[in-house]
Parts: sequence; structure tokens; C-alpha cells
Amino acid sequence: MPSEVIITAEQVIVMLLLLLLGAVIYKIKLLSDEGVKNLTGIALYVSTSAIIIDSYQMPFDEEILKKILLTGGIAVISHALTVVIASLVFPKKERDYKVYRFASVFGNCGFMGIPLLSAVIEGGALYASVYVTVFNIFTWTYGVILYSGKREKGMIKRLLLSPVLISVVLGFAMFLLSVKLPRAIGDTVSYAASLNTPLAMMVTGASVAKGNFLSALKDKWTYLVIFVRHILISVIMTLILSFIPFIPTEISLAASIMTAVPVASNTVMFALKYDGNSKYSGELVVLSTILSIVTIPLCVFINSLI
Repeated sequence: MPSEVIITAEQVIVMLLLLLLGAVIYKIKLLSDEGVKNLTGIALYVSTSAIIIDSYQMPFDEEILKKILLTGGIAVISHALTVVIASLVFPKKERDYKVYRFASVFGNCGFMGIPLLSAVIEGGALYASVYVTVFNIFTWTYGVILYSGKREKGMIKRLLLSPVLISVVLGFAMFLLSVKLPRAIGDTVSYAASLNTPLAMMVTGASVAKGNFLSALKDKWTYLVIFVRHILISVIMTLILSFIPFIPTEISLAASIMTAVPVASNTVMFALKYDGNSKYSGELVVLSTILSIVTIPLCVFINSLI
């Protein structure tokens, strides 16, 4: 079995154990609902932003720049392709079609993708940050339009002021200019970045402990959402990239993983904001997260065969 498959499986197991730790901590009431909310904010706005800036802390290199731009192009294509597929697969006549489409398009690039790529690929956090950027752009454009039916006032402003996008702009600018943070600040950013995996997975574990994913299995469309989100897009992108000779192996692997991560937690947030089925959305996120323990290594294995 290829080494990347083994490394991915091992990292998924580590993340599963952290997830279980978060679930146990929540169940024995060492972590409250308010605590989960606070930790989510820290993970999302502090540690994710820190890991993005930290990933760009390197001297400018033309080859790395090409890989960043290439990864960005692939991320845009994969999101756009999923938008088209989701629009074709989930008809508007279905009551919860917005949830189905949103859940299919948006994967957990930050909480699951960043830790995985960081462990599996050298410099993986850099590639992950590119996917997170594209994820945010699509979330605050396509995601908003999907739920509201129109372009909302302030949509672009929210996108431009998002901590993730600001972190990418700062990090990328420092990379282009070969600006190195002073050691004290750089070390602080690195320490904050190291919180990403444990915080993200324990928060996810608490969410799993609160949810009842079995209810989602009663909806026939759940199985199709899971197939599209976990398998279909990853396999399609792997096949497409296999026909392009100049795509580096690590970028193809990054695409395989980032297109197979579970349903994004934003699915619940958007359902709540726009009066969608938030209960089902939460169940779907939990079910998808649990299944990703198997499906992510599977997609990496398929990638190694192709």
C-alpha cells in the first residue's frame, strides 16, 4: 500500500481520537455549549488564521508561486464543478434542496483539511490555505445566493473582511516580498497555529456528541449527498488531473484530500441564518464527519492507483 495512504489513515486515526476526546469532554460536562462556541471562534479566527500566515513564512520562490497559483486554479475548478453537479443532482422541487447542494459543494477545508494536508504533504498547510481561500469566496457568493436567491447587500464586504482572507493576503504579501516575521512574533504565530488540529477536532467531537446522525439516514437524499461530497468529486478531479502531465504529485494528492473532506460546519450556520433545515444540516455534518474516517483514506488510495 502506498505510503501516502498509510500516512493519511494514521492521521485520520489521530484526528478521530482527538474527536473522541472532545466528545468525552463534552459528555462529562467539562465543556459547555458556550465553551464549544468560544473554542470554535478561537479555532476559526485565531489558529486557522495563524496557520495560514505561518505557511507563507518562506523566502519567495518562483516554483512555489506556480504551485500556489496552480492549486488555486484547481480549487476553483473543483468548487465550480461541484456547483454544477449539485444543481443537476438535487432538484429544486425537493424541500431541502438548498441544504443538499450546499453540503455537497462545501467541505470542511479548515478544520479537517488543514491538519490532514499538514501531516501528509510537506508544506501542505500552504496548499490547504489556498483551498480555504477559494472555499470562503464561494461560500460568501454562491452560498449566499443559493440560500437567499439573490446577491445580498454587504456580501462582498463580509468576504473581504473575513479573517481567513485577510490572513491569506498578509501571508501571500510577505511571501512575495520575502518578509520574515521577527522571531518573537513568528514563534507566537507558530504556537497559535499548532492549536489548530486539537481545537478543531475537539470542537467537532463536541458537535458529534450533541448530534443524532441516525436521523439523517432516514432521508434518501443523504446517501447521494455523502457520495457526491466524499467520493464523486475527489475521483473526478483525480481523473482530470491524471491527464495533465505537469501537475505535481503533491498537488494532485492535495486535491484528492481536500475534495473528500466531510460536509462543512457552515452548512448548519447558513441553514440557521436563512431558515433552512438546521436540524438535518447538523445531523448531516456529524454523519459526514464520522464517515470521512473511511472515505478520505479511500480517496487517497484511489488517487494512488490512478
